[in-house]
Amino acid sequence: MKTCVWEGRPAIWSPGEAWAVVKDAWDRVDSADVGVSARLVSVEEFKRLFPDLPELPKAAFQSSDKPAAEAGAASL
Repeated sequence: MKTCVWEGRPAIWSPGEAWAVVKDAWDRVDSADVGVSARLVSVEEFKRLFPDLPELPKAAFQSSDKPAAEAGAASL
């Protein structure tokens, strides 16, 4: 998963899945659009730019084809 800024919003992207904060809540968004148009930022910069984000939903990044260590919502 990569932290990024997409259309001025905080977003987390992985091939095939992306989430962004829309209207103060995480929402699943078009991963292809985020993948080609977002600006990647380090986790440190992400936290500095967006210090008060809600927790990712438990359903985020729960693909069954990922190893268990990679699955799950990352706590940023």
